[in-house]
Amino acid sequence: ELFNVTHVVMVTEIAKFCTSLLLESITTRGALWASIKANIIENPMDSLKISIPALLYLVQNTLFYVALTNLSVVLVQVCYQAKLVVTAFVSVIILRRRYNVVQWVCLFALSAGVVIVVLGETGVVEDDVLVEEDGGQEDYEDDLMAGGDMMMMEEEGEETTDVILVVTDSIKASSSSPLMTGLISIAVSCFCSAFSGVYFEMVLKNEDFGVLKNNKKVVSLWMRNIQLSFFSILVTMCQYYFFEGTHKDINKDINNDPSQSLSFYHGFTGWVWLLVCLQAFGGLLLAAVMKYADNVWKGLAAGVSIVVASVCSSVLFGTALTSEFMVGAVLILGAVVVFHRHL
Repeated sequence: ELFNVTHVVMVTEIAKFCTSLLLESITTRGALWASIKANIIENPMDSLKISIPALLYLVQNTLFYVALTNLSVVLVQVCYQAKLVVTAFVSVIILRRRYNVVQWVCLFALSAGVVIVVLGETGVVEDDVLVEEDGGQEDYEDDLMAGGDMMMMEEEGEETTDVILVVTDSIKASSSSPLMTGLISIAVSCFCSAFSGVYFEMVLKNEDFGVLKNNKKVVSLWMRNIQLSFFSILVTMCQYYFFEGTHKDINKDINNDPSQSLSFYHGFTGWVWLLVCLQAFGGLLLAAVMKYADNVWKGLAAGVSIVVASVCSSVLFGTALTSEFMVGAVLILGAVVVFHRHL
């Protein structure tokens, strides 16, 4: 049974929120309420500036849906890989960061490597679909439709923003769709993702963790995660209620039962709960990465994770590693090594 992706995202954000509360309580030695009062209740404007990444996350997700309705899934995935280069450009503008020519080449090479890996994986999926018999193909498409349109989980702190796509719709032909609308949507979505991540990094790095500044204790990393998770929960709830009607209509069509509705935790198996825990921990870890490293390094690590995940999938599930994967993996790993050597 497939789960509702929006439900998983909401539960993940709640888990991050609760974990951040626990860590803030430990850091303040039990003075959690005093910290909340000082940093949120008595200073609401400071907290509101953390709502910007969450709101951009909402815009980003919405535009991603628009892109998927106007472009093929493959084209969307390929175009979205430009996010790393866009993040680097935004870092140069906002954070006054500098990259040499070799590093820029590495960023483009890594993005190209990810595109090659994605295209290779997509080719495997299409081959699997084509070998299905007509009846099997119908069942396959029904299973896809039952899952909704897609999933975009970004680690806030972003937020985040590491993207996991679960494609749950058959591949559309972009030739019959408004190409310009889709391309503009994915371009703005990339910019929103890049800007939200760099903005949150700027907020974190302008604060010295746990020290006094102008006779006032600076907001801790865990308090920033509390604020971000709170706004992210609100945004996810808005997304849930906005798309709820669509999901219900899909479920009714699939089940041929207008009265049938799925529970909030429908499809939550042990593996799904493990996914929630990993995403929650990853979100907190990404916030620390952006504070002590930067968004570009986060993007480089995400590229390496794609290679590692593909290798693990091959070992655990017997997934075939294509020649495209080999070429893409060499580009990704080589780009990371050379980028590091030219710091």
